[in-house]
Amino acid sequence: GTKRARDGEDVELFWAARFGRVENLRELLQRGTALDSVDLAHGHAALTAAAGSDQAEATAVLLDAGVDANLATQESGLTPLAAAVIEGATACVRHLLAKGADPERPDTDGFTPLMHAALHGRVDSAAALVEAGAVLGAGPAGIGAKEL
Repeated sequence: GTKRARDGEDVELFWAARFGRVENLRELLQRGTALDSVDLAHGHAALTAAAGSDQAEATAVLLDAGVDANLATQESGLTPLAAAVIEGATACVRHLLAKGADPERPDTDGFTPLMHAALHGRVDSAAALVEAGAVLGAGPAGIGAKEL
């Protein structure tokens, strides 16, 4: 489950990830900051912040440290992969897929990463998702990426 980090380290981890402050990230990780802690002000885990901000090196550092590639935002179900797709962060998309991110996992509205790629015109991300096994068929909402 999601846990709170000590003394605001969750917020530090979030901002270090969001702005690609890789040395800060490494320092926080060495101190044992909870990898899956969520910045409650934003509702996102650090990996979602990094991937959704096109911070490829920060994304790689977090994944290499053992952060769950499928850790979703609690309310929306937004995964780091979907956040990277929406941002057009293809390098982050590829890092996440290589570390086991589920290319088919929908958010709470039923939108898969491939559907987000179609909605946002992210052709490179869509190609990476299809290579990783994402299918163009209908998602849980009954609408497929092709229809979008």
